[in-house]
Amino acid sequence: MLRIVAADQPPTRLLLGNDALRLVRAGRDAFERDMLAWAELSASTDFDDVGRTA
Repeated sequence: MLRIVAADQPPTRLLLGNDALRLVRAGRDAFERDMLAWAELSASTDFDDVGRTA
């Protein structure tokens, strides 16, 4: 904790313990898989005609 307090740029988020690291990594990996699997559909929802008014 003293190392964090003394840091020039302390972490915004800090995971403490191997369990926390493992769980967050697993969640991020699952998110990454979903994001890649659905990237085409996600990108297809862009609205290109921004200047048009209703």
